[in-house]
Amino acid sequence: MSSTYPSSENAFRKRFGDSMATIHSAAVSWKLSGSNWNTKHLEALRVLFDTGKSDPLPPFLTQNYRDRAKDIILKTKFSGRNEFQTWPSAYVETHAHKELRQEGALFGSFFVALADVLTRKRENSESKTVASTRSPRIHRAPDRPDMTTGEGFSSPRRASAGSSQDIQIPSSNSSYHPGNDDHHEPLLIEEQRERRKDETVARMMASQFISAVIDLFTDQYSNDTHIEFSDEPTNFILKSPRFNCTCQDDGSIVRKMKLPETGKWVYDSFKCSLEVKSAFDLEHLSSGKGLVKESVLAQQACELMGSMMLVVDILQEEAKEDALEEMDDLPESRDEDQGALLTSLNLRDTFHTLISVHQTTVSFISCQFGTEYLKYIYSESLEHNELDDIPFLFISKTKDYDLAEPKDRLQAAILLVALVLYFQDEDEEVRSEGYRDCKEASDYDME
Repeated sequence: MSSTYPSSENAFRKRFGDSMATIHSAAVSWKLSGSNWNTKHLEALRVLFDTGKSDPLPPFLTQNYRDRAKDIILKTKFSGRNEFQTWPSAYVETHAHKELRQEGALFGSFFVALADVLTRKRENSESKTVASTRSPRIHRAPDRPDMTTGEGFSSPRRASAGSSQDIQIPSSNSSYHPGNDDHHEPLLIEEQRERRKDETVARMMASQFISAVIDLFTDQYSNDTHIEFSDEPTNFILKSPRFNCTCQDDGSIVRKMKLPETGKWVYDSFKCSLEVKSAFDLEHLSSGKGLVKESVLAQQACELMGSMMLVVDILQEEAKEDALEEMDDLPESRDEDQGALLTSLNLRDTFHTLISVHQTTVSFISCQFGTEYLKYIYSESLEHNELDDIPFLFISKTKDYDLAEPKDRLQAAILLVALVLYFQDEDEEVRSEGYRDCKEASDYDME
């Protein structure tokens, strides 16, 4: 995580002072996409980040779910088990794709993608080493009267006065915008391209790992619903009296359902996001552990917020449909309707998770949105005497698990299966409630 971003209320107040900004007063735009959020957004959202110290633990990290997941993984027999549990990064790096795909069996595609990430990681490290040891070049203009410095066959010509020729500037609303990090200079175009390459191979590795683990290690007994990974990005729309922006993940765990008429599987509901970055932005020189820029933390907070707002939007639509069908006690105002909805949200509605990947490492980020915090997010204004009562949003993160190393790979698989088990129990609870509601309605009709 970030070495400087606050993980406690005291640290937060020490960092930002007594006159902390709110979503109503912060000098930031809430119309920017999540990739352009920064530390100022985190301050206004009153976010706290911490690693492995959340109390209580996120539901899927409790001992019950982890024990169940571990038992499933150790008992499941599949082709490539030994390779999955034993292959170190050195082995993966020194074998061709064909060998990895054949010997890795059901995890062959994952090992191929892992090899690509390791190759990019090594090449980037070597290029940085060469760049740091190379003597700097000194550029001098030739001593020629007919030579114009800066113009040549390989350089764009300077536009003359009145010319319509413009310099092309990268769009600021792209999925990766390099100029949005506090205290960091924008990257060159070539550096942007290199980062996109790294993110592409890292996303492929992550999707192969998540897909294989979910498909192999989760017993999904239902014939008409299934939890799986989807490469298709989720576009979140954050809309409230203060927010009007979007953010996009790099894939997600979703539930799909089979249409009885055609037998085709279609999207049913969102479960959690995947967010991939090319690498850690900073490094602990002593320990080698990666750190994350605060702008990346802000983007992760935006996606968690987006998944929460997605739930609120869905429940609001369902409430409207129910009210129209019954034509009974329609709320007098949108605020009344939304306030009642926020108060009625339960644990499964307000718990949200994001899977974060940096190069070969994966971690699980999660948070619980409290009722009072959601009322703050959806509020139009704030009275001065309410400033001290604004709740914080505590976002917790597990340790980083390196998928290139066997022990970490197994632990990451255990947590991923535990997360899916939690989603399955969640779905079963919803189905049970639906059955009870239908039965109560049927009994009422019979009376």
